[in-house]
Formats: sequence, structure tokens, C-alpha cells
Amino acid sequence: MERKMMIVRCVWVLGLFVWVVAAATPWDDAIDCSGAVMKLLPCEAYLNGTGPPKPTARCCANARALDRDAGRSRAHRVGLCECFKATAKSAPIKLARARHFSKLCKISRILDIEPKVDCNK
Repeated sequence: MERKMMIVRCVWVLGLFVWVVAAATPWDDAIDCSGAVMKLLPCEAYLNGTGPPKPTARCCANARALDRDAGRSRAHRVGLCECFKATAKSAPIKLARARHFSKLCKISRILDIEPKVDCNK
């Protein structure tokens, strides 16, 4: 089990770095995708299905901080959405858990962590 968690974590981090290097997209300068994903690392076990059925308090606190960032402007919201969309394509997450994430953490805006979300909505 410990080895599996290490492999999952390595895939998650590797996917993040591959995406960040390959897709240095000029969103709003204030968007730091790698920083945003790092804030959600406490949510990793919940999102990939290896953890408890609900996100931890630390995970939700970090998610709410990102929610506040998303509310600063449309550019921030779209930038974070694109960031999480790309990360979801390379990280082993359970989409059912990702879909319930915002509700469980009581986030006012939806932080979509899905590979097929339309970030311009």
C-alpha cells in the first residue's frame, strides 16, 4: 500500500511538472498553476480515491483560499480552471470524487478538476 501511494504521488507530481513545462500558457500573470496545484496536495488522497470519503479540513481550507483567488477576476477563474483541467488529464483522480469536491468543501465557486470541463463558461 505504501509503495502504491508513493507511485501515485510520483505520477501526480510528474504530471504536474510535465504540464507546467509543456504548457507555459500566458494566462493572467497572477496565476501560478504549480502553486495552485501544490495547495491542493493535501487533497490528493481524497481525489485519487486512496483516502477518506471526504476531503480533510486542511484540504478544504486550501481549496477555499483558491476559491477566493478565483473570485478576483474572470481571468483568475479561467486560469485556475485551465490549470486544474490540465492537471486532471495527467493525474490519477477519481472523477466522481472531483465532481463532489466543491460541495464537500463548501466552495462558493466551482473548482472544476476535470479533464473535459469548459473553462469559458
